[in-house]
Amino acid sequence: MSITLLIIIATGILSVLAWNDSNLYHKYIFNPYKFYFQQEYWRLPSSGFLHIDWSHLIFNMLSLYFFGEFVESYFGFIFQSFPTWVSSAVYLGFYVIAIAVSDIHSIVLYKNIPHYQSLGASGAVSAVVFASIWISPLDKIYFMFIPVGIPGFIYGMLYLIYCNYQAKMSGDNVNHLAHFFGAIFGIAFIILISPSSIGSFIDQILSWRLF
Repeated sequence: MSITLLIIIATGILSVLAWNDSNLYHKYIFNPYKFYFQQEYWRLPSSGFLHIDWSHLIFNMLSLYFFGEFVESYFGFIFQSFPTWVSSAVYLGFYVIAIAVSDIHSIVLYKNIPHYQSLGASGAVSAVVFASIWISPLDKIYFMFIPVGIPGFIYGMLYLIYCNYQAKMSGDNVNHLAHFFGAIFGIAFIILISPSSIGSFIDQILSWRLF
């Protein structure tokens, strides 16, 4: 079984358990105040395995499934000269670190607000999606009910602009900065483990034709 599927299963189980146990929910949700002042450091990665409801969970896990298997296989290719568990460990580490990185800004912004809380895998999923875009920028991304796909690199640029704009608006209770920083981390991590991906990305972009 792939690490992507294991993450999906673990996230689903932990989310459902938290919905039925308020103590579990409040212990593992991300709270910058308790993280910073009470040293409850586990909250940063653990919050990525909790979701607010079924729609939140299903959307994130479907996105992770569609993009995660591809990215995980790329890790296997990069680390093919090592034992299989190495690429699996690196991919899992990538995902967990992405959860943390995507929410670090919340510590700076909200550490003095005791009631602020956040949860969800959106930041880590964003990292996986953008890692996929960086690896194969011309692959098209499709939206529900829209039959025409958008090349990944165009979608990526539009999405980052959208996240930055919505973060400044701050009116929908969505942590858009987590999506933004998760996306940047996803790209940066691929470049870290595979510097040659820069040249590959550029070559693919230069080969793109609108028609």
